[in-house]
Amino acid sequence: MTSAELIWSLVRASGLMAVLTATVSVVLGATASLSPAPGATRSGRDLDRRLLRQYAHRSAGVVTLAMIVLHAALIVIDSYVTVTVAGVLVPFTAGYDAIALGIGTVAAYLFLVVAATGALRSRISADRGQRAWRAVHLTAYLAWGAAMLHGLMAGTDTGAWWGLLIYGGCAAAVAMAIAARVLAAGDTRRSSLAQQRRESLAATRPSVPIGVDR
Repeated sequence: MTSAELIWSLVRASGLMAVLTATVSVVLGATASLSPAPGATRSGRDLDRRLLRQYAHRSAGVVTLAMIVLHAALIVIDSYVTVTVAGVLVPFTAGYDAIALGIGTVAAYLFLVVAATGALRSRISADRGQRAWRAVHLTAYLAWGAAMLHGLMAGTDTGAWWGLLIYGGCAAAVAMAIAARVLAAGDTRRSSLAQQRRESLAATRPSVPIGVDR
């Protein structure tokens, strides 16, 4: 294998690894926030598992950024296609497959925004600040979608059965994680409403003084 062939193989491998680790990060991020319904007992083991998922989620995000940087650098170095540094950094300006590469650049910037907000979460104030943080952090789904689209459009291995299997598996994993989060949010909302109704009924129920017969 020549050096040019090795670099081209690394370009493809780093791109696939970025998609895989981004999928892992998104899935763990979607499921790490799942919690028992209000009033349910939460054990120490549940808290430990949630912390582990959060740690794995962030670690996968860091690996994703590393793979993106490596992928972009190798594309510039690669001799099979001509892509300049500017073509990588400025979306839709690359001379080679500008649309597909531009989508990849947008995905990379979105992942950087998500990573930055994740690092700053502890410094953001509660209530309104946390709501704004969640809104920005949700762009992880958009970044993941853009990365998937970039790979499907520009990847030379997406036509192979194993390439389709990887992308199909990633899509299925994220879809199931989102569905689980939506269902859990609905259960939590219904449990909260039921608890509020019970508390409201208890507050409005007339009390009978002790020692007084009805």
